[in-house]
Amino acid sequence: MSYQPNRNAVQMFDKQILGQLRSSGIHDITLDVIGEGEESIRREFSPNVRFVGYVEDLDHELQKYKAMLVPELLQGGIKTKIVHAALNGVVVLAHDSAIEGMGLERDINVLTWYSPQELAALLRRIQGTDSTLDRIAENALRWATVTFGVKQAEAKWKAHLESLNESCPKTSKGIEMKATELSRAS
Repeated sequence: MSYQPNRNAVQMFDKQILGQLRSSGIHDITLDVIGEGEESIRREFSPNVRFVGYVEDLDHELQKYKAMLVPELLQGGIKTKIVHAALNGVVVLAHDSAIEGMGLERDINVLTWYSPQELAALLRRIQGTDSTLDRIAENALRWATVTFGVKQAEAKWKAHLESLNESCPKTSKGIEMKATELSRAS
C-alpha cells in the first residue's frame, strides 16, 4: 500500500468506520486488502484488516467476493479498482465521493454510502438475500464494458491517432517534425 490515498482510506476504515459499524450492529466484518504491502505497514492495522498481498490473477481473486468495499474518499479520477470489480461481476460499495465523474448511478450499477450508518445498511443487504444485487452487478459489468471495453479503447486511440495525423505535415517525417516544433515551443 504505497499509494497514500489507499493507505489513508484503509486507516480511516479501520480506525473510525469499523467502530461505527459495530455500533450499528455489524460485528462480523473483515476488510481484505489485495495488493503488495510492507510488513511494517500491516502492523498498523487491527485484525479486521487482512492483507491478502499480491495475487497473480486479480480476476480470479475478485471473483471469490460478493462485494468490494471502496472506502476511498478522493473525488475525481478513474478508480481502476471499481472498473476491475465491475468487469468481474463484483458489487461495488463505494463512498459517494469516490465515484464522482465516473458515470456510475447509485443503486443502478453501484451501491454508494456517505455515512457509516448507510454503509451498515448496505452491508446488511450484501449479507442478506437482496435480489437486486445481481442486477446491480450486471449493470456495472455493462457500464464497464461500454465505458472502458476494447471497442471504446480502440475508438479513442483511433481518434487520437487521426488527430495526430491531421496535425502533422504530410511527410514521412511528419510526426518527428511536429515533435521538434513542440519541443521548441516549451
